[in-house]
Amino acid sequence: MILLQNLRTDAEKQIGGTAFPAMIDWATATNKAIAPLTFPAALHYLMKDQKMTVEHLEETSLISTRTIIRLSNDPEYGVTREHIAALLVGLTLPPVISMELLRKAGLAMKNTSLHNTYTMILCMMYSSTIESVTPGRT
Repeated sequence: MILLQNLRTDAEKQIGGTAFPAMIDWATATNKAIAPLTFPAALHYLMKDQKMTVEHLEETSLISTRTIIRLSNDPEYGVTREHIAALLVGLTLPPVISMELLRKAGLAMKNTSLHNTYTMILCMMYSSTIESVTPGRT
């Protein structure tokens, strides 16, 4: 327990005081809120929570409005790891929520170069712009 307290204290100093505990509280509450939801309902919830319109999410994820609408409304629409990674970066969701949304989509990351790339993006670059994550893509 002391180790966790020290880690949290160190993280608070790096992130700016009370911001880190607030982020943990938000992530915990958000994961509880989306736990009973299907993938489309969870995506819709997260968009609303982040105050993200479909049009704004299109800009921040480079996923078309039509695809976002399908993903957030149709449980049968096939979601891909690429869609999820782009949407999660577009929503700037922390890894703990990203992993839950991947699980809801029925997608597991395998030990391949591509899947490890997606995982590293979701864990380390989730607050970056999609353009910096996908250089050269227009």
